[in-house]
Amino acid sequence: MDNDADLSRSDAWRTPTAISVAAVIGVPVGVLLYASAVPFGPILLGWLVALAGALIVPGALCILATHRYVLVGFAYAGGVAGATVVAGLVDPRGDLDFWWLPTQFAVVFIIVGLVSLIATGLCALLKWEDMRAREKKKPSE
Repeated sequence: MDNDADLSRSDAWRTPTAISVAAVIGVPVGVLLYASAVPFGPILLGWLVALAGALIVPGALCILATHRYVLVGFAYAGGVAGATVVAGLVDPRGDLDFWWLPTQFAVVFIIVGLVSLIATGLCALLKWEDMRAREKKKPSE
């Protein structure tokens, strides 16, 4: 296998796939987050799953992606936040106020997005260091 081969065309599918899979995985986590937020319910379980997923899912999918790692983390956060808003529309727990839905989306997106930035930032740093090491190791021509 030639390590110097140009693979830019063959791996063009990897980043969009990682972004899409992150959003799809975020949807059931968002539904769980909304379902666990009942009075005297296991609300911490939902947040624990969402925040642990914000570290694991984007971190793992950034290994698949070739660039735009932050979008992978934001796609996961968008999937979680979007699912909580849609679940709130389908099964409202009280009066539906128009401003509550964008506020809920923003709060969940910001919290989960900040945690996912940790994972994607670490993955981007590791990939950058790996690229630098490979360039250093490559014999000069």
